[in-house]
Amino acid sequence: MAQGPYARVEVVERIDSTNAELLRRAATPAGPAHMTALLAEHQTQGRGRQHPAEPAPRAWIAPPRTSLIASVLVKPPLEAAPRRTMLGLVWALAAAETLDLLLPGQAGLKWPNDLMLAGRKLAGVLAGGTGGGEVVVGIGLNVHQTEEELPDGRAGSVALAGAPDVDRTWLAIAVLSSAATWYERWADGDPRLLGRAGERMAALGRLTRVALPDGQTVAGLAEGLEADGSLRLRLPDGSALAVGAGELA
Repeated sequence: MAQGPYARVEVVERIDSTNAELLRRAATPAGPAHMTALLAEHQTQGRGRQHPAEPAPRAWIAPPRTSLIASVLVKPPLEAAPRRTMLGLVWALAAAETLDLLLPGQAGLKWPNDLMLAGRKLAGVLAGGTGGGEVVVGIGLNVHQTEEELPDGRAGSVALAGAPDVDRTWLAIAVLSSAATWYERWADGDPRLLGRAGERMAALGRLTRVALPDGQTVAGLAEGLEADGSLRLRLPDGSALAVGAGELA
């Protein structure tokens, strides 16, 4: 069914991965339309970003009906192609601002696109492109998990942060609506996106270390975000380095 700015919104009970399914559909002759959303009550093979020091992407596993699991296929305009690496940040910011309605001022962002609450990871965003120029952006957000249902003490949930009774349907609609708004602003090159995201990143203005995809680590002062979402570091020798991929150590 269509829903607001979305061409189609589909909810399934169980799936291996919403991101993987939309990428599969995109490879077919009659692929999904721009702004097609797929949500699942339970995901059996969800994954997060791959840490540079780990051999494989991390699993994202949660009990059924405890999380917001959603993926959206978008077809960015050609002129926005150099900034497509920012799409994960677009969705993370949308989720953070939605959570302000429940837990005002508590949600933060950890570069490049993790959602944090009270020092614990609440959500991860993963984006993947297709050969045809489409991008699938997926978010897994912990909503109703108890301490026992989380993988470790580094993870958190909306319920544990102080909003145990939030309705996941309402939350899904709110996050998707916010993401659609921020996507249009991103497509138009709105500079407010970088500013709003930067305001929520605790690392900015501080000395930090970033683990790079090749296994090396670089340290410097996190000065800000570049136009493509890269993290700008001021190195000890005074030079600047834009880091496009990695993880804060």
